[in-house]
Amino acid sequence: MKIISLTRRQFLVAGGLATAGGQTLFGGQNLQPETLADDPPAIRSLRRLSDSLFCFDPVGLFVEPGETIRYLPGRMGFTTLTAYHPGNDNHELRIPEAAEPFDFGFPEQVFFDWVLEVEGTYDFFSKHQEVLGMVGRIVVGRPGGPGEKPWGYGGRDGRNPIYKGVLKTAEILDSREIVQKKRIPFPFDDMIPPYPIWD
Repeated sequence: MKIISLTRRQFLVAGGLATAGGQTLFGGQNLQPETLADDPPAIRSLRRLSDSLFCFDPVGLFVEPGETIRYLPGRMGFTTLTAYHPGNDNHELRIPEAAEPFDFGFPEQVFFDWVLEVEGTYDFFSKHQEVLGMVGRIVVGRPGGPGEKPWGYGGRDGRNPIYKGVLKTAEILDSREIVQKKRIPFPFDDMIPPYPIWD
């Protein structure tokens, strides 16, 4: 895995300072930052204030090995993009065995660019919003590895449990569909958080 530095122009565009296009998800509206033709595939952390829905958008993303991916944590703060890996809070392994785990925790940067070289399925979560179902999937090249196992298989090895909210989001994380469509947007209208939110 390689993290890439950003240019001043990229920084301004991602922060919404270069144009009037930089907006956030607010009050139930899904308003996206402007995307330039040469921008890499991006994953954003979003929050819908009307019902405290936290999500990654897109929830599923396909890239080729070595292709740059951009993570935009948004302005809401307190979210992470963290690989399902035993080294990350004892989570079950849901990335390729040969891949390096990642954890973009509470970033101060406007965005991170990074590269995944190992082919396979990568599942990730946000540390404090995982219980709400804030998870996503990247398929690099073709599906494969522990990410294709059933959710919760790590329980027999003493790994952290999988929350009901995660299982709900996992229903839309079909690797074949991600490969076919290249990008699976988060289905905002279909994902109203249940209450109480704790399992």
